[in-house]
Formats: sequence, structure tokens, C-alpha cells
Amino acid sequence: VEGAGLDNRSHLQIGSVLTSLGDYATAGSEIQMALDGFTREQSADPNDTSINYYLWAANKRMAILNDSSGNIRKAAEYAERSRSIIEALLSTSPKDRGYNRNAALTLNLLGSILMQDQKDTRSEALFRRALDLSEQVLRDDPEYFESKVDVARSHAYLGSSMARSGAKELAAVNLEEAVRLYASAIDLDSENAVLKRDYAEACAWLAAAVEKTDASRAAELKQLSVSLWNDLNVHNKLTYSDRTRRLAA
Repeated sequence: VEGAGLDNRSHLQIGSVLTSLGDYATAGSEIQMALDGFTREQSADPNDTSINYYLWAANKRMAILNDSSGNIRKAAEYAERSRSIIEALLSTSPKDRGYNRNAALTLNLLGSILMQDQKDTRSEALFRRALDLSEQVLRDDPEYFESKVDVARSHAYLGSSMARSGAKELAAVNLEEAVRLYASAIDLDSENAVLKRDYAEACAWLAAAVEKTDASRAAELKQLSVSLWNDLNVHNKLTYSDRTRRLAA
């Protein structure tokens, strides 16, 4: 079983890399092999937390793959499975920082997938819970850099969701906080490509939220967003799916 587990983890890692490169067909095969393997292991030992953790990760990676390739229905199904697993793990160890953080990441992923359906209204509640979890982790360890970024991301997603529902003022409050936190984080890790992507997206979302009330601020934010995306492009750090995010932003 241990050898199979190592093999499953290898398939999962390979699938993750191939997803970022845009080779969705091969990535899907690799992640599916990992998912099948972890499912067999979980059936043999349902209470093994390490196996359940990898099963969470495999479902999450499959959700990301389907989201990136445009299959939103399947992406939501896998993200919901991933959420169910991590929430179950969290319920058994509510103080575990890793479970709290990964639950927040999964909620944000599920919310961002559901938000692509204009008729779906579940995203805002998911983002609020993700924000609560991220803030709890940050309170427990105020110097935890990743958690600062998680809080920024949750504010950004929540603000974007509010803007879509027409609550522009509340959206702007959350997005301003996201942009502030991202700017602070960039000062500490200026070469972090993922951070730059999220920062660029948040700037674009805030620009759209304040465009009618503060045109100069909106123009400034748009320029910053474009600058961040261009920097990633110049340094060849755009993933395949980033190009879609860049156009959307």
C-alpha cells in the first residue's frame, strides 16, 4: 500500500504540472490515476487521515483541471467532493492550521467556479466562510505569510461576488482591503508569480467596482493590473490558464 501511495502522489504531482502547462488531456489521465488509487486506499482504510487528505488534494486538482479547461459542471462536482472531505477532516481537528487553511482554499475554489454561473447565488456564503477561516489562521499566527495572502484572496473573491450582485459599495470595501494586503505581500515576495496574478485580478475587479464613483482611482488600478500581467508575461511566468484570467480581468 505504501508503494502504491507513493505512485499515486507522483501521478498527482505530474497532473498538476501538466495542468499549468495546458496539457489537459494528459493531466486528466494522471490525476484520474491518482484519484482512483487514493479511492481504493480509502475504501480499505476509511479512517486513515493521510489517505483522506490525498483524496481531498486529488479531487481539488481535478476541479482545477476542469475549471481551467472550461468544464464548469464537472469542476463544481469535484470541488464539492473536495470540500466535503476537507470539512470532515476539519471537524475532527478544528484547531489544525493546515485543515483550516486548506478548507478556506477549497471554499474559495468552489465559490469561484460557481460564480461563473450568473444564476448561482451560493458563492458569497462560501467566500465569507473562507474569509473567517483564513482570518482565524492569521490570528493564531500573525506572521504566517501564506495566511496573509489567503485573507487577501478571500476579500477579493467576496468583493467580486458582491459586485456581481450589485452591492458595489460593500464590494469596494472588500476589494480595497484585498488590494492593500496584496500590495503589502508583494513588498515581501516580489517574485511570487501566483501572488502577482491574484493582485492583478483584484486590481481589475476593484477598478470595475469604483469606475463610476472614482474614475481616476479606477484608471490607476487598471494600469497597475496591466503592469502586473505584463511583468508576468515578460518573465514567461504566465500559465496556460492565466491567459484566460488576464483577458477576463
